[in-house]
Amino acid sequence: MFECCKFNEDIAVEVTSVAQVPYQKLDPKDPQNGLVITFQLPDSSSKDVFFKEKPLGLEFKKSVPLTVNCVRDVAKVQCGWIATHLQGEEISTDLKEATIQLVRHVKDLPVRQRGERS
Repeated sequence: MFECCKFNEDIAVEVTSVAQVPYQKLDPKDPQNGLVITFQLPDSSSKDVFFKEKPLGLEFKKSVPLTVNCVRDVAKVQCGWIATHLQGEEISTDLKEATIQLVRHVKDLPVRQRGERS
C-alpha cells in the first residue's frame, strides 16, 4: 500500500477538509482553488470531491487504478472508491506516473493548521 502523495513508506498522510462541489475545471497551479478528485463509485457512478488543504489523508492500494484503501476523517470518501481524474485530468494507468500526477496536484495546496477543521 502507499498513502496519498508520497513515494516511500516513511511519510504518513492525514485527512483534511473535504466538500462536494460541482465539477469545474480549476487551474491546478493555483493552490487557492483547491483540488477536485473524481472518484468512480462501486455502482459505476462518479463523484467529484473537493480538497482545499493537505494532507489529504487518503491511503491508496499500491496498484492502479488508484483505489482508496483507507480513509481518515473524510465522510465524503469511502474505501473502495477509485480515483479517476485530478482537476479533470485522467489519472495514468501506470502506478509511477499516477503517483507523480497526485503529488503534482497536491504539493501546492495549503497545509491545514493543527487543530483546525474546515
